[in-house]
Amino acid sequence: MIKHLFAIICAVFISLCLAVPGFAEGEDSVLGMWWTSSKDAKIEIYKKDGTFSGKIVWTNDPEDLDFNNPDPAKRKNKLWGLDIIHGFKWDGKEWKDGKIYDPSNGKIYSCIMWMKGDNILFVKGYIGITLLGRKERWTRVKE
Repeated sequence: MIKHLFAIICAVFISLCLAVPGFAEGEDSVLGMWWTSSKDAKIEIYKKDGTFSGKIVWTNDPEDLDFNNPDPAKRKNKLWGLDIIHGFKWDGKEWKDGKIYDPSNGKIYSCIMWMKGDNILFVKGYIGITLLGRKERWTRVKE
């Protein structure tokens, strides 16, 4: 009976460990360059004034414009150098309370980020609650 109970407890513990994403070593582990999931852009994540932000530092075409921006005056701005994520705070396991701008549709979403290992970053933009969102897997740029 005790062996059976021990096996159940171990199975539950292993299941919980597999369900929780791997956590980064610390808040600054997100810093650096990241490929988007489609590998059509590189995002540099940096820290400024205690929060984390990110900007586009490379796309397939350096002349790409922010043509879906809801502000007509910004539609001629280049995507290179455009800040697309900002306001993230580390809570000990993930970066949250941030916003992400999607240049493909010109919309801004609430966002959370978490890491699995050192080279995988999950970025989830959402409206309202995190269950109603889209998750992307970014990979660290290795140069």
